[in-house]
Amino acid sequence: MKFYKSILASTLLLTMSQGAFAHSNYSDELILQKTENLKLSTDKINDFVIEAGSGKLKVIASDVDSIEVVAEIYQRKAHNDYCLDLKKIGNKAKLESASCNHNRDTRIDLTIEVPENLNLDVEDGSGSINISGVASLKLKDGSGSINIRNVNGKVEIDDGSGSIDIKHVENDVSIDDGSGSIHVRNVSGKVTVSDGSGSINVNKANSFELLSDGSGSVNVDNIAGKVIMDD
Repeated sequence: MKFYKSILASTLLLTMSQGAFAHSNYSDELILQKTENLKLSTDKINDFVIEAGSGKLKVIASDVDSIEVVAEIYQRKAHNDYCLDLKKIGNKAKLESASCNHNRDTRIDLTIEVPENLNLDVEDGSGSINISGVASLKLKDGSGSINIRNVNGKVEIDDGSGSIDIKHVENDVSIDDGSGSIHVRNVSGKVTVSDGSGSINVNKANSFELLSDGSGSVNVDNIAGKVIMDD
């Protein structure tokens, strides 16, 4: 009987502990508190600068004449201690999206529609990035996966960590990457890569140059011109 009671007590304690742990984890989760919508006309605007902190970033270019932003604000408890602003500065548009005052209790997921003729300059902290259809792209990213599609101009990426997948670029592609796999396909110009670690796969480009590579396999196929590998 004592042995049975001991097992019952241990089982009950374990169940209560698991419940408390699950409740603790749930309370630490960021919850969607509200959604904000921003809009800016792109009349006489050529460039779009995005400075984003933590959160997903999705940019889609289409036949529109304005920048439209849908910002989803995730927090443990609702508050206004975050930065979100879209404005025109000269011939540029600038979007700032981040937590403020070192407050990490906010994540902002961004879905942005832009005109096809805009040049994009992005500085992002963390979170997945999906960009398609823009005129050109310059991207500096801390961490998170990167997916780029259908860019008419140059693509320049400076990335800390996370996978990079690029497809259909009508100009040169330059990648400076810390870690994570790299996949590049269907590039009309030159592909240049500096890589710390992770596999590199390039299929169909005008030329290819590997400036540096720490570790990971390198696979290059269907290159029209020169292929230069680091020593």
